[in-house]
Amino acid sequence: MKRSSIMGLALILALVCAAIGASAAGADETTMTRITLGNKITVSGPGATVNGSTVEITEGGSYSITGTLKDGAIKVVTKDAVMIELDDASVNNSSGPALISDGDVTIELKSWTSSVLANRNYDKGDKVVSVGGKLYIEGGGLLEVQGYYCSGISALNDVTVADGIVKIYASGDGLTSMGSVNLSGGSVDIDCEGRGIYSKGELSISDGKVVSVGGVGAKEGGLLSDTDLKVTGGTVIATGNSIATISPDSTQASIYAKTGTRMDAGDCFYVMYDSKGMFSFAPSNSYSNIYYSSADLVEGETYDIYVGGKIKSMFNDTIYTEGRYVSGVHDVVMTKVAAVDAIEY
Repeated sequence: MKRSSIMGLALILALVCAAIGASAAGADETTMTRITLGNKITVSGPGATVNGSTVEITEGGSYSITGTLKDGAIKVVTKDAVMIELDDASVNNSSGPALISDGDVTIELKSWTSSVLANRNYDKGDKVVSVGGKLYIEGGGLLEVQGYYCSGISALNDVTVADGIVKIYASGDGLTSMGSVNLSGGSVDIDCEGRGIYSKGELSISDGKVVSVGGVGAKEGGLLSDTDLKVTGGTVIATGNSIATISPDSTQASIYAKTGTRMDAGDCFYVMYDSKGMFSFAPSNSYSNIYYSSADLVEGETYDIYVGGKIKSMFNDTIYTEGRYVSGVHDVVMTKVAAVDAIEY
């Protein structure tokens, strides 16, 4: 799996600051069941038991998880709604999902914390997070989802990201839902080799930052839906092989470009307006199309896209608003007009 380079601590802290503002979904800190991971797992409060290296949540309610589990899992075996606060928690599993639930789950990313969920199982069809109901993510912290040989997050019902910073690295799909996907805040960064974000229902983006680098195989790409993609706000960048149909309810302008040839991983694309650079981005995977939507785009205006070059000291999957673009051997130059429905099918 190609793993993106993560920028310095200063950028992470800045992103976390931007994500702060959401609070737990009505959870009472004084009544939370507290789970501390480690060589010995401890549970303080009702509704959870320990079975070897697996924590089983058997009742609906609120749970706070901290500490490190080197090889184990969190299993929610009740179909009642559960809220899980991740407080500098790290869960690695070598044989399956790090977090699996039969019902609805809310993940609260505690402010100023960084948590990791990882699956090291050699199974392309496996996931890091598997939810049998709805999944809701909020809070002011950072969550890294690491699918070394599998997919990232999968839910059988709707997925909502309202706040927080979610980074997904996967050799399969990034984030998939058999319901709808609603990205309404925070930051979602996906680096995968399959479908970046896939929604059987509508894929809706209304705020926050979404960067989705998908694969170049058939039916792969950054933003995919069996119905449509609705963009009404936020900053959105997606690359890969294909993209969903744009909803007629979209209101924010976007630009879309087919490169005409498959670009290599790390090949930069650079967007200019009125002879001035707006931003540059280098996907970590090969790609043949580019989608960009932002409040900075003006519908009806013309933008130039340079593809195939480099920017000095550039990390993959990172948005740069400064830096000099250096032309590449296979430069592709395109002129695109920003439009609410910018996709060319």
